[in-house]
Order: sequence, then C-alpha cells, then structure tokens
Amino acid sequence: MRIQMVFGCLAVVSALAVPAVRANAAEAAPDPTTQREFGAKLLVCNVCHGDNGVPKSAAIPIIAGQQETYLAKQLEDFRSGHRNFEIMTWMANTLTPAEQGPAAGYVAKKSWPAKA
Repeated sequence: MRIQMVFGCLAVVSALAVPAVRANAAEAAPDPTTQREFGAKLLVCNVCHGDNGVPKSAAIPIIAGQQETYLAKQLEDFRSGHRNFEIMTWMANTLTPAEQGPAAGYVAKKSWPAKA
C-alpha cells in the first residue's frame, strides 16, 4: 500500500513535467490526454532507472539502450507474474498492453550511459 501511494504521488508530479517528454515518448498515443498519461508513466521509470540512463542504485539495471524486444518481454513477464518484483509488477500493470510496445521502444532508443 505504501509503495502504491509513493508511486501515485510520483505519477502526479511526473504528469506536471510531461510536456518535456511528450514530444518524444508519446507520439504513438492517439489523443493529447492519452499522450499526457503515457508520458507521465514513462517519467516514473526515470525515478529508479535514471533520466540519463544511469540508475539511482547499482542494484537497478540499466534499461536505456537495451533491445526493444527484450524490454517488451520483461514488461510482459512482470505483468504476467513470471517475474516478481513489487515495484516493476506495479509499473508493468500501470501500462496498458497497447502501451508496452511503445514504452519499450522509447527506452530502447535512449543512449546507453557512458562509463563514469
């Protein structure tokens, strides 16, 4: 319950910053409202995985620049229960099945982070 509340707050805060992401991330969405919602969902990914591709913790995998099919498969595995990590299961279930492919494509197009 606590994690849901935290991510709910993050989603609201992220929605306020959507114009910065919407042009790149949500172009596949059919209408402006859907674009804003989808863009906000993608911004939530940055909280852990980093907006520049560098995760916030060494325990969090780098997803920027991964293969699109790999990322889509991971999202589906979290959604179906084949993989179990509470935050990612929640996030995968936040995305609609139609959003999973575009979300994977958006992250795959990001650059792999440079070594520090």
